[in-house]
Amino acid sequence: MTWLNQRNFYSVTSIAEEGDQVILTRIGANDPSFNLRRDPGLIHRRKSGNTLFASLYEMHGEYSYSTEIPINSFSSIKELQVLQRSEKYIAIQFELQSGERYQFAFSLADDSEESQHTLKTQDGGVLSWTGVYDFKKTED
Repeated sequence: MTWLNQRNFYSVTSIAEEGDQVILTRIGANDPSFNLRRDPGLIHRRKSGNTLFASLYEMHGEYSYSTEIPINSFSSIKELQVLQRSEKYIAIQFELQSGERYQFAFSLADDSEESQHTLKTQDGGVLSWTGVYDFKKTED
């Protein structure tokens, strides 16, 4: 989903599953006293016990009021996917329209900065890092 706020474009890219609900809402919409700010909101809802929400928020481009021309109004995210999900680890990967890929992995069970982690991803790859998390650009 992409929206314009003042002069900048914003996009959110999320991993969704069948049955998920995305609700556009406004805070204070049912306030009988009208004393709450009327800020818009986005709710991603899933009916299940243990779940993972993975989303990327991106600010990009601009809109020129004088020329009325949008510049870079589309998201640069091509794909977002979960590489591994378990009780101990989460790993996601996203790819940009340019072909660059990034991976983000973190430990849910070990918060030591010195711990060594290795996990096998669902696509057969292996991720290794030291510390609680790792964020890196991958090479093909």
